[in-house]
Amino acid sequence: MVTLRIALRYLRRRRMAHLATLAMAVSVMAMIVVSAVMAGFQERIRRHIRSAEPDLTIRLKERPLPPRTFEAISGELEGEMAAVGGPIAFMAPRSDATAMLANRLDEEGGHGLGGGSRVLTQTLKLVGIDWERDRRVIEWDRILSENVPLRLRLRVPAGEDPFLWFPQGGMLVSVGLARLMGFEPGDGEFSASDASVVLGAFATDSGGRTVIEPSNKVFTVAGCFDSGRDDHDLNVVYVGLDAFRELRYGDALDAPDATSAVARLVERENVQETAAALASRHPGLLIETWEDRNQALLTALRVERTVTTAILFFIVILACLLLLGILHMIVIDKRRDLGILRSMGLSRQGTIGVFLLYGSLLGLLGVLMGTAAGVAVILNLPAIESWLASDLGIRIFAEQAYRHQGIPAILDAREVFAIGLASLLAAVAAAGVSAWRAAQATPVESLRYE
Repeated sequence: MVTLRIALRYLRRRRMAHLATLAMAVSVMAMIVVSAVMAGFQERIRRHIRSAEPDLTIRLKERPLPPRTFEAISGELEGEMAAVGGPIAFMAPRSDATAMLANRLDEEGGHGLGGGSRVLTQTLKLVGIDWERDRRVIEWDRILSENVPLRLRLRVPAGEDPFLWFPQGGMLVSVGLARLMGFEPGDGEFSASDASVVLGAFATDSGGRTVIEPSNKVFTVAGCFDSGRDDHDLNVVYVGLDAFRELRYGDALDAPDATSAVARLVERENVQETAAALASRHPGLLIETWEDRNQALLTALRVERTVTTAILFFIVILACLLLLGILHMIVIDKRRDLGILRSMGLSRQGTIGVFLLYGSLLGLLGVLMGTAAGVAVILNLPAIESWLASDLGIRIFAEQAYRHQGIPAILDAREVFAIGLASLLAAVAAAGVSAWRAAQATPVESLRYE
């Protein structure tokens, strides 16, 4: 009780020590806010990836592919479907190939064939899908409407197959690609909505040499999608599976009906474990997860968050060093008082307890203040962002870059607790160093020059 009373007296008299408490509070608040915002961005990017990517992409190891490739894959995985208690909820056939998209524009930017026209081209991946089955695997309804301007949305009635609505064939392009290729909207319609897709097929000429024979087909833009990922959206165009086969293989009867199958899982959180289990049970299949296809991006996000958190923790260390310096100054300033207390019977353990408790109280106060402030900032982030933009003209979030309104943030109670606990332990360690230093002085040494 005496030790606690002495510690509280120091806490009340040494106002300069409150600077260390304030520094601790600010650093803890910064860690909580930045960590929550980065978690929000990481989750948003993962959601963007999941909206455009199937959980699993499944291919046959067999080469060449049989005419009924999708039937072979679905037959192999028949026992893995959700209807019989398996992990796969839905499957859909897909075919893909590298292609070139070409659109001719006149001098005014509209669709035309005049002498002053120019041709815009873009190399990309052409994907043929079965609309009715693919929409059960991919969140098409969301990426065709969310963050897509009204005039760029699906031009067919809800529920209709966009690829069959237009006689010559429809295609789905991204909002960014539509603008890049000149598919700007007119009065509720696309002013230049027809474009040619060119594919190259390998063939053998009369001399036995391998050549590329191009084939092309004109498609009409049926609508635009936006998954939030330019690296994906600017490099892929979707058409109907039948139109793809006609363009890619012509009238060949032995052409595969699909090059792969895409699947949506019942439990979407453990895709790696599920894929590994499926691969072990079906050695004739190549199974790739959405995480495998985006490994570099996901790894970069994890490393960025870890490094940023580590850097911010150094701010906490600096606050603890400030606390250590202040406590050391107190030890020097209160040497006479410590000598008197030691001569009156205060033990070394008691001296350590005084400064350890004092520093711990300062650290605990800073952690509590910082945690409360950080949580308050996260909970009121939209209002703070709006206030900064409207009253001060400060925009800390570029909507044009992310194509979403508002700063995302995820407040994880476990992470907040871990930040507070680590900061408090660092403060206790700093207080422990000063307490050990104060306990080394003997009463004689403390009173020698008094």
